[in-house]
Amino acid sequence: MKKIIVYLGFTILAVAFIYSCKPEDFKPVGDPIDKTDLMVGTWNVTKVTQIDVDAQQKGYPTFATEMDVTNVFPDNSFSDIEINLNEDKTFTISKANAYVSWPESGTWTLNHPVHASKLYLIQQTDTLTLNISSFAELVMSPAKITLTETKQQKVGDNFVDAIYYNYEISKP
Repeated sequence: MKKIIVYLGFTILAVAFIYSCKPEDFKPVGDPIDKTDLMVGTWNVTKVTQIDVDAQQKGYPTFATEMDVTNVFPDNSFSDIEINLNEDKTFTISKANAYVSWPESGTWTLNHPVHASKLYLIQQTDTLTLNISSFAELVMSPAKITLTETKQQKVGDNFVDAIYYNYEISKP
């Protein structure tokens, strides 16, 4: 008799659990935001971090893999970089004496207007691809995003990622 009561109790709990699971109706949060419109404006580099890919893959601690290089070269600060993304999809970059090999002008585009993950800076036949880490702070004031540039090196017949540069940029 005890077994029947125990089995009956478990059965009732299982049935109650199954019937209590209902999909929730979430209210719509609105239409997706076109990131292209939010990217327009003047962006300033606020911080540049260099990341050693090989050391990171080997599991070295952060102090051995990442280094803030924003002002490592006093007369060539990365914080002097200013990026202007215009509504007509043109851009200009003022890099002062910063050590970057970015184009100074051209056109720009995102790889997708709503779910973008890459910013393309195009100058004639050359394209600089910058990965976008997150758009979470793009709607904040000041707006912020992190662009990542990957530098590769040749190993044998292949090119492998060697260094990442994370450019934290913001606009008022």
